[in-house]
Amino acid sequence: MLKKAIILISFSSQQKFLNKMESLSIKNIEFHFANSLIELEELFFRLEKVTILFSFGTSIIVPEKFLFIKDCRAVNIHAASPQFPGRDPHHFAIYENVKNYGATLHYMTSKVDSGSIIDLELFDIDKEYTPIQLLEAANECAWKLLSRLFTWISNDIKLPESDQVWSGKTRTRKDFQKLCKIEPQISSVELERRIKAFSVENYHNLYTEIHGKKFYLH
Repeated sequence: MLKKAIILISFSSQQKFLNKMESLSIKNIEFHFANSLIELEELFFRLEKVTILFSFGTSIIVPEKFLFIKDCRAVNIHAASPQFPGRDPHHFAIYENVKNYGATLHYMTSKVDSGSIIDLELFDIDKEYTPIQLLEAANECAWKLLSRLFTWISNDIKLPESDQVWSGKTRTRKDFQKLCKIEPQISSVELERRIKAFSVENYHNLYTEIHGKKFYLH
């Protein structure tokens, strides 16, 4: 039986998604892509009996009315481990010097990064990882989760239930910006810790403020 799936994913990742599905020989799922809330609503209005709503790597906030449609599972992949819900997790993982990291497949709820966890893909962190390298490695874990998810759905296999739970504070952009502000009295150890975790080439993240003027660390 042909299944229908709505995929929330960046336009630049759509072809990689389709290539993954082709490599897995998935032919019994009909994929429909959305890049905006307007497109998402249009698809739900037009399509009947959507089997799965899947989100990965997008900033679209799915309205609650689409999360609990009968016979439609709404799932998301968070490119971070459950200890780091919310924004900019790869930065906070390096800041906290964690030993392993990865990606989390979970059901979507009205609260970001809080639904029941289905599956995890983890790896050990090399101490030399930069934030961008960690993000790239986490995204590769996410693609592995994506492949497993659609293999299960294609073969009518019940999705697993992980015993993992979300932990830690749900970080916001405000939390990120707070740690990017360097106060004059900061210790040398803490300064190096923040440089490692929040400094990214071509981004002006770290700064200090003197008399109302910001001076950025390059």
